[in-house]
Formats: sequence, structure tokens, C-alpha cells
Amino acid sequence: MANSASQLASQRKYRESHRAELKERERVRRESHPTYMRDYYAANRARWVAYRESHRDEINAAQRRRKATYDATWKAEHPDLVSAHLKRRRCRKYGLAPEQYDEMLTVQSGVCAVCRRPNTEGRELGVDHDHACCPGQRSCGRCVRGLLCDACNWGLGLFNDEPLRMLAAVAYLGGAQ
Repeated sequence: MANSASQLASQRKYRESHRAELKERERVRRESHPTYMRDYYAANRARWVAYRESHRDEINAAQRRRKATYDATWKAEHPDLVSAHLKRRRCRKYGLAPEQYDEMLTVQSGVCAVCRRPNTEGRELGVDHDHACCPGQRSCGRCVRGLLCDACNWGLGLFNDEPLRMLAAVAYLGGAQ
């Protein structure tokens, strides 16, 4: 049962006015029973685990709601920090310094290296790298080829970076016209 605001205020006022007495009481308790918290957790762990298992869905749903609300609010209040964080993360993932990313973006005039258009919805361009050198999602930094919009990056990925397949698709599209 939730406490009312007046009850919480009263409890806070009591704790503030009796701070020294409460601190001394806690010190005596700890000295008389130094393993109290360890024993308490050991005795109740099974009960907590069982409760968590039986209420997993509602606990997870509540956590998702809190996180979504907090994240959305924080991101709305700090767009510059979010952008800087994403850029640092992207650069670290592909072995680039943020200055190298900025230089590549300047050389490409801020547009995709393939279609020469900016990325959709104001998102930053993605880093394209040679998967033959570094398979997977990370890169050593030496095999970075350029900056691509989402559509071109996904397209190259779906063709598995195979030029012959891409040329066959071009020929197919040319023949269909």
C-alpha cells in the first residue's frame, strides 16, 4: 500500500530530526550482528527468485514502460548528447576517430558515396567496410570504404558485396525497361 504524501513528509521530517540517534542505532545493530545483511539475503533469495519467476511478465512490462518513458524524455531534452554518443559509438565500432568520420563526410559533401543523396530523416550516414577483411559488424578501420545512406548500405549487404550479382541485377533492370 502506498504512503500518502503527508505520511512520507512526516517520516522524512522524523529521520532528519533524529539523524544522529538513527545512525547510532544502525551502528550498534551492525556491530552486534555483522553478517545480518548476508544472512538476510541468503534466507530470502529463494523467495525473491520465486516471486520474480511468477511475476516475470508484469515486472518486465513495468521496466520497459519506465525505460521507454525515461529514455524518450532524456533523448528529447539532450539531442546533442545523443547525436555525439551515437557518432562515438559508430566510430569505435568501425575503428575510426570522430575526426576521420567528419573528414570522410566532408570529402563526400555530406551525401551517400553511391547514390549521392543525404540519408533519410536526418540520420547520419552509415560506415561501409569490406566484409572480406573484417567479417561481421566490426571493422579494423583499414577496410572502411565510405559513408552510405541506409538504403545503399542495406542493398550492398543484401548482395553480399558481390559485384557480379550487382551487375546481373543492373542488367536485369536494364532489360526490363
